[in-house]
Amino acid sequence: MRVGLMTREYPPYVYGGAGVHVEYLSREMARQIEVEVHAWGEVPKEQGDPRGDHCEEPPAGLTEGGSSGLDVHFEQPWEAISNGTTQKFKGALEALSLNLLQQLNLEKLDVIHTHTWYVSMAGFLAKKLYNIPFVLTTHSLEPLRAWKAEQLGSGYALSSWMERTAILDADAVIAVSQGTKADIQKAYPDVDPAKIHVIYNGIDLQQYQYTPHQDALIKYGVDPHKPYVLFVGRITRQKGVTHLVDAIKYLPPGTQVVLCAGAPDTPEIAAEMRAKVEEARAATIGSQPAMVAVESDGISNPSGFATATGDPTGTGHNIVWIEQMVTKAEAIQLYSHCAVFCCPSVYEPFGIINLEAMACRAPVVASATGGILEVVVDPSFSGPTFNASGSNSPVTTPRRRHTEFEFILTTDVPAARQTAPEPKAGPDSPSHAEQTGYLVPFEADPVTTFPSDPEAFSKALAAKLNDLLANPDEARAMGEAGRRRVEAQFSWTAIALQTIDLYEKLIAARKG
Repeated sequence: MRVGLMTREYPPYVYGGAGVHVEYLSREMARQIEVEVHAWGEVPKEQGDPRGDHCEEPPAGLTEGGSSGLDVHFEQPWEAISNGTTQKFKGALEALSLNLLQQLNLEKLDVIHTHTWYVSMAGFLAKKLYNIPFVLTTHSLEPLRAWKAEQLGSGYALSSWMERTAILDADAVIAVSQGTKADIQKAYPDVDPAKIHVIYNGIDLQQYQYTPHQDALIKYGVDPHKPYVLFVGRITRQKGVTHLVDAIKYLPPGTQVVLCAGAPDTPEIAAEMRAKVEEARAATIGSQPAMVAVESDGISNPSGFATATGDPTGTGHNIVWIEQMVTKAEAIQLYSHCAVFCCPSVYEPFGIINLEAMACRAPVVASATGGILEVVVDPSFSGPTFNASGSNSPVTTPRRRHTEFEFILTTDVPAARQTAPEPKAGPDSPSHAEQTGYLVPFEADPVTTFPSDPEAFSKALAAKLNDLLANPDEARAMGEAGRRRVEAQFSWTAIALQTIDLYEKLIAARKG
């Protein structure tokens, strides 16, 4: 069997969870079947002939043996589009042009499998041209990411159209969590539920594990002798990093906060992030802050937190902002030594980043949204719940019609995931598993999909961060439980086998 994995990201050009997913899925599947990866970008000079458009170097972390089944192609959009406009919609046009060009190289595939809307039409077209099964993995859904209009401009209408067209036509749709499956059914009610399959993301347990090394901390100016709160991710509306920055003023004086935050989506979010960090640094210098107790959304803060108008010792310097994307080895060191990892995402279909932190024994404080509720275990969480029939508190977003594509963006779609699937009874269900961190209630604005009360959300984040900062033994126990959970539940080997099994069933069905 030869499968084509279509992706926007692939090493060394990985900046998000979808790229991580494809990297490790391709590695594991190549041990069993032939895998042909088609990625967007130039051939890395260290990995092949820089004059060509092809390289066969396996992804980082691939051990010897079993790599011969992996074939990697880097391809680029039409140059006339890439160089012909500076409009925000350029990204959507580039994606469509690349999907068309890729059709010339897909004739030997038995299955085509796409990841994200950037390459979704490659699967749609290949199914028509070569009569092969089309599998699509949803790492996010455009109707639930209204902020993408800031990045893509009017191209958001095109990206939404491409995603919808592909999902409706795919022979199988893989959801990375039960919450994502429910989102698909709400966003695209015409999709046959029988063709939606839940296959989780995974983690490389040999690569992501605790390390005693601290070179990265020293390199970036992190004091290894002081506890620190850690964020790792891109500067996007989705990842919610600005809400964590807003929470800093509610942390105890002198708290170290390490922000591994780069690759901003837009100039607007980059400027907003810089302004908020500067404000947080300035606010912690000057006068002694008062300590206050807070209770928000049913979450009490027994340890208290600072209202932070400042600190005469200059604690503003304890905000360490690493503006470039760190390497995997550096991230693993930072995960391994943090007091607590924070994931303040406003939308997260799964959240591989939490698996990475948990694998390195870091306790997690995360938004109670999307697939996060299926990863982070918090028996004390009593927020909104979810079952297979839908949400108990649905919200809607306005209908927007883009007449040029005859497409209705969304109707009766939850603005952001607020709920978790009803767990099955058993030792691995959240009600029976060990606690790995805290979940912070998240209520989305029905129009913007951002927190309905940003200040309350930031305070709630701070309350849970403070709880773990004040109780290091409890935090350490949660971190150990997190490692045990990822070892038991999120193996890439098992995920690859589930995916291959789906391919085989689709091929057999097509042959009749």
